[in-house]
Amino acid sequence: MKSALCALFCFMILLMGSALHAQEGGFASNSDQILEMLLGPGDSAGDLYGLTGTSGMSGRVYLKIEFDVNSAKIRREALPIANALGLAMTSKRGMDMSVLLKGHTDSDGNKKYNRSLSLKRAKSVRKYLISKFKIDLKRIAVKGVGEDEPFVSNDTSKGRATNRRVEVVNTTKSKSVNVPAPKKNTTVKW
Repeated sequence: MKSALCALFCFMILLMGSALHAQEGGFASNSDQILEMLLGPGDSAGDLYGLTGTSGMSGRVYLKIEFDVNSAKIRREALPIANALGLAMTSKRGMDMSVLLKGHTDSDGNKKYNRSLSLKRAKSVRKYLISKFKIDLKRIAVKGVGEDEPFVSNDTSKGRATNRRVEVVNTTKSKSVNVPAPKKNTTVKW
């Protein structure tokens, strides 16, 4: 009996570690995941803001808002995740959050061009959020980092496509805002 309980406990620890690793290193896919990765899990309002949430997450999220080669136009299939970010930022929990949108490119082309293109990508997402969700411009800063911070290797076409993206970083300064924890089992349906 003890060995069965020990095995079950070890299995649960392994699952929890895998889920945390996937969330930290992977892409968010809905507004609840975006909020949790940017603000933390919602255990206590005082720990939610800043670059480290209560679970030790980094206060940043990689979104599958990807772009075609040499383009700053958001791909149609990326609109649901852009909408999830807008919903997260206009939700009760995220309405006081400020973010930095960091645009990225793959490694093709020269550095100066890639830096300019990555800034255009971040501005494109900001423009979309402002026009569709009426988010205040002051809450969304933008930065282009070009090819300098790849998410994956640029050695394959799939890797290069993944690196043409926008990253979101929580830049909220206030720690005194009362942020309610998310409701259990809430999902966004498209």
